Amino acid sequence: MSDAPFSRPPRLLAWAVHGTFAVLLSIALSIALADAPGGGPAAGGALLGALYAAGVLAGRRRARPRAAVLPWLGAVAVGWAALAFCAPAFVYLAFPLFFVCLYTLPLRAAIPCVVLLTPSRRARRDGTRAGSGCRSSSARRSARWSRR
Repeated sequence: MSDAPFSRPPRLLAWAVHGTFAVLLSIALSIALADAPGGGPAAGGALLGALYAAGVLAGRRRARPRAAVLPWLGAVAVGWAALAFCAPAFVYLAFPLFFVCLYTLPLRAAIPCVVLLTPSRRARRDGTRAGSGCRSSSARRSARWSRR
C-alpha cells in the first residue's frame, strides 16, 4: 500500500487541466484563424501555447517548481490577457488558468490571482467594448448574424 494515497489523483487532475488548456487553445486558434486570415491573434495564441507547454515541462524537471512558477504564470497571464483583448475566443482559457493558479500558488495568492483573471465586460473609456479594436472581421460577422 502506498504511503501517499492522494498523490496520484492530483497529478491526474493537473494533466486534465493541461489537456483542457490545450483543447481550448486549439479551438481558440481555429476561430482566430477563421476570423483574421492575417494570423495576428493566431500567432500570439501559438506563442502562448508554447510558453504554457515550456512552463509545464520545466516544472516537471525542477526539484522545486514553485520557485519559477511566478514569472511563468505572470507571463502566461499577461499573454492571455492580451489575446483575450484582441480575440474573444481566447477568453475561455481563463478557466484552466484558474485551476493552474489554485494548484500552483498558495491559497492566499491564488484567490486574488483568480479574481484578476476573471474576464470583465466593462466598457472602455472611449465607449467601446474591450476587444473591439482588434477584431474587425469578427465584429462584421457578428453584425451580419444579428441582422438575420
